Amino acid sequence: LRYKDDGDYGPETRGAIEQFRADSTITDGEGFNASAMKALDKRAPAPGQLEQHHLDYGRLFADDKLDVTLALGYDEGGSHERELPMARAWFEQHKMTLTAGGAAAKPKVAGGTDGGGDADKDKDKEETLSVPETWTGKQSVTYPDATGKRVTKDITLSITLIPPGTGAKAAFAKGLNESELTLYSGHARRGIGPDFDKDKSAHENFVIGVNSALHKAGRLVGPNAVARSHYVIGKKNDLEQMKADEAWKTDTYRIWFFAACSSIAYVDELRGGLLPEKMDRHNLDIFGTTQSIPIAAGLTPVFSNLEGILAAETMEQIVERMQRSSLAAFRQKVDESDLSDKRKADARKLYPGDWFTREGAGDNPVASGTP
Repeated sequence: LRYKDDGDYGPETRGAIEQFRADSTITDGEGFNASAMKALDKRAPAPGQLEQHHLDYGRLFADDKLDVTLALGYDEGGSHERELPMARAWFEQHKMTLTAGGAAAKPKVAGGTDGGGDADKDKDKEETLSVPETWTGKQSVTYPDATGKRVTKDITLSITLIPPGTGAKAAFAKGLNESELTLYSGHARRGIGPDFDKDKSAHENFVIGVNSALHKAGRLVGPNAVARSHYVIGKKNDLEQMKADEAWKTDTYRIWFFAACSSIAYVDELRGGLLPEKMDRHNLDIFGTTQSIPIAAGLTPVFSNLEGILAAETMEQIVERMQRSSLAAFRQKVDESDLSDKRKADARKLYPGDWFTREGAGDNPVASGTP
């Protein structure tokens, strides 16, 4: 929740009630009335317990494959350059092989505009081409099917790694549409969306959080004018545009994880009508971040997410895995740094609370052993 438990009966509370009513097929009256309260009494876990939900693993592994897109956003500090070899090391550690693309030096292409931006300012700019790599391997997975029975099978794991650069936005859009699991690690650019080129350049931004019909109708508060001028120059909302173009494969079951600042803000758009009606909670489960994650955590969150899925953990267990492993990675980096003991101690106290969240669990299978 963006506003946490703040004591206000605000839009998040009202939205949660309406979602609960829909999930519980409550048709009597409206709002949190007696019928909703009675249903909640039956559904609510005991104090101190958390109902846990599986992803739809039966659908996810039905074709004996898991197709993954891992996209790295551009970071002015160069973290994406350090994360590329980290990703390849993870692939090799899991006995995956490079089957397409390559880590060769990327060619340069002349910059320019794509219908927006200041042509005079950008015409002499050069950008690095994004050259995606596909890594493939075998994994054994054991997961609960629709009946709760444990099923073990060998699957083909295929991961397309997208580095930042020209063409990365298009490759990311393709991954969102065609992959069963899409992972993004990088800047959120003030809630506008994943960004695959330099700050204040709009050419490789995948726009989620601005210029939508939701904003024009006053239903959402978008980034301020300064932020829009940096990242969204003459651009349309890419989610809305893909919907208008009827580009989405609407029957595919997907999982998305945006490891980008406070990407919980994207949920307003992802669940607010920018996607086709069929791409609802039944066909799309989402993981996100509730606050900025320290760069020192690197790709730990996204690989923890993937490892949790391959282990068929519940959504709640995956969130806990990401929190635990990311905090450990951050603290290890602090301990290995050349900071003074005092600054190390101060750094270890940073980033309290829960960093990650999940959305869409309401219709998912409830894990056995939970209320």
